[in-house]
Amino acid sequence: MHTLSVLLVEDSDFLAQQIEDGITGTRIDVTRVGTASEAEDVVSEQPIDCVLTNHGLPDTTGIALADNLPATVPVVLLTATALDEVSEDALEAGVTEFYRKDALSDMESGNFDILQNRIRVAFTASQWKQTRT
Repeated sequence: MHTLSVLLVEDSDFLAQQIEDGITGTRIDVTRVGTASEAEDVVSEQPIDCVLTNHGLPDTTGIALADNLPATVPVVLLTATALDEVSEDALEAGVTEFYRKDALSDMESGNFDILQNRIRVAFTASQWKQTRT
């Protein structure tokens, strides 16, 4: 299994550091930015295996970001919003997976294992889909 290049889009430095610490070193390399426009720049400049983005960003939403990214880039949406409120729009925009931000608040390693798994599933599904089209 190769090391995944994950772009983390999170405007909270505290939460971004928690996430980065929780998933780095598990065959995941993290590049971190704070806005959707920065994320779009990174995706256009370097290969990214998966985008992990907050739903609420300073310049737009994670859903709008997903809609602006190439369809080949899987997106995991971090949200504190109820999934039934965002899931339809998110899926239409290309979000591949969801993860509730409140699950990260207790900082148990099992929660980061689940997040790592969501990232890997999103990447694997994207790769499989690309080989089928």
